[in-house]
Amino acid sequence: MSILHLSFDYPGFLHKDKTKAVKNLIDAQNEFDNLVFSMKRSANPFSDYRVVKTDYGFGMRVFGLPFGIFLTPCMRFAGRRILKTLRNNSVDFDMIHAHKLTFEGIIAFSLAERLGIPYIVTIRGDSDLKVIRAKWWARPLYGKILGGASKILFLTPWTRYQLEHYFPAIPFQEKAVLIPNIIEPSRQVSTTGHTKNNKFVSVFKLDSYKRKNIKRVIKAMDALHASIPSVGLDIIGPGTEKSKKVIQKYIDSCKYPSRFNLLGSVPNEQLVHVYPKYLGLVLPSNPETFGLVFIEALNSGLPIIYAKNAGVDGFFEEYRKVGVKVDSRSVKEISDALKQVYENNEAYTASVQHFKDEGKLDAFSRKRVTEDYLGILRALLA
Repeated sequence: MSILHLSFDYPGFLHKDKTKAVKNLIDAQNEFDNLVFSMKRSANPFSDYRVVKTDYGFGMRVFGLPFGIFLTPCMRFAGRRILKTLRNNSVDFDMIHAHKLTFEGIIAFSLAERLGIPYIVTIRGDSDLKVIRAKWWARPLYGKILGGASKILFLTPWTRYQLEHYFPAIPFQEKAVLIPNIIEPSRQVSTTGHTKNNKFVSVFKLDSYKRKNIKRVIKAMDALHASIPSVGLDIIGPGTEKSKKVIQKYIDSCKYPSRFNLLGSVPNEQLVHVYPKYLGLVLPSNPETFGLVFIEALNSGLPIIYAKNAGVDGFFEEYRKVGVKVDSRSVKEISDALKQVYENNEAYTASVQHFKDEGKLDAFSRKRVTEDYLGILRALLA
């Protein structure tokens, strides 16, 4: 039995800088054959659009205009090219997995109609919801794709809640399955016996400072200093000099700029052992599809401050004391969350340890995600 995977996010010769999230899920299971059709959009009509055979399947560029103009016909044309390629190479498959709704889902829907085989679709919160909000006229098509899918895979709970708003007629109760990205904490970390350094920490690639919401975080910390001037913030991550200067400018506008530190890049193997010294991780970034940094922080015993309707929101509802979720647009909510975690740090840290002891981080492990994913495949391919 064979699965055709359609992805614009598969790391390979077309994508040197993509994360391994899609690849990790595909590689995690070897019970069924995997055939990957990796794609990359190009608005340049003179790009190389040849189909290239790879060790994982095929790769090709797909013509696509900016801002999703003519998105549907471009995806349907890509589907015809894919089908022709597979037939020319005598490739058969029994099911399709579209690793995003709003792009790959159109291709999967077209192929499934022609071939009469089932398909499943993954919802990728940031990119899929952005397209659905903007392209309101295409929602009937996306509704058909969701309606025809055998299963709908969600990386995070909050994404499902938002999708239910746009497509109330879809029976999500029957179709929806939570399959998070595989995130194996790098190592077991001792969370006891550390002296707190009276600081929070924020960890991200500095060039993404807008997306990571650091300006509001700095403003929130500045507001907190009105009542707790001793608390500090360390900002960790690599970045260009330009990004560092922008962030430093935000810091210099604060009442106590000396309470902020730009520490630059710290290797992950060191970072996980540094985490327990902090009061908490503050990273209310939005949009945020997921985020390894939150799981690494929890694994190191660190409470987290994160954004509502983004990233890891929805995973910790039973363990509210592992962190605080905030409106990413509200400096006041971020500041209040910092104060809350500061004043109740022992309780939050103990709750994170209990969360770990209960094995809740196992939900992101390769073993658990693989078992859940295989359960879907076996049911559909039996």
